[in-house]
Amino acid sequence: MTKKKMEIIYYKNFFPDWVISGTTTRKFGDVSIRNPAGRKKLEKLLKIKHLACLNQTHSAVIKKVGTKLIPDEADQGDGLWTRERKTGLLIKTADCLPILIADTKAKIIMGLHVGRRNLFCGIINRGLETLLKEKSSLMNLKVFLGPFIEKKCYPTDLETEVRNQLKKYGISNGQVKSSGECTYCLTNKYFSYRRGDSERMGTFIYIDSRLRGNDRQQV
Repeated sequence: MTKKKMEIIYYKNFFPDWVISGTTTRKFGDVSIRNPAGRKKLEKLLKIKHLACLNQTHSAVIKKVGTKLIPDEADQGDGLWTRERKTGLLIKTADCLPILIADTKAKIIMGLHVGRRNLFCGIINRGLETLLKEKSSLMNLKVFLGPFIEKKCYPTDLETEVRNQLKKYGISNGQVKSSGECTYCLTNKYFSYRRGDSERMGTFIYIDSRLRGNDRQQV
């Protein structure tokens, strides 16, 4: 295993091959709002020009990322979406649930930061309604749940509640995949707020610049 692979876990064979996604590990280091150098390091490693992120406040606010519209940590919110190539979306967590979404036909991507508070104040609904306004078809969505603190270590079952909310929109379990990793349990691999860590991992998604109109989804 290379150093790069130990620092980042890439998610393959779920999204179409024009989607690049993954999560940094403890070995990569901190990408929190207190360490902007961490985000710059990740941009350089991924070889992308912009890695948009927000000052996450457990809200239901979702912002668009465009060529000349790159939110940063001066902007508050907990979700990002884009159609732009090579412009990454970064969700920072250390027990909360990072969610990555891709419309495999409309070629729209979204990242959400989901904790107990904003899960119950509607961030999932807001995200899906935003995609619908952009002419997305929910049957074409792929939804990935990154590492988070699981029910066995936390009183709220984030994954089950997320899946239930997705089902209300007709998104089946077959469209949803979880990393199956608990940040609290895997203390040597991930940061965990409830274990006392102040650092954050970064879960990212972006559209590869090599995207072509006739690209096919991996199977």
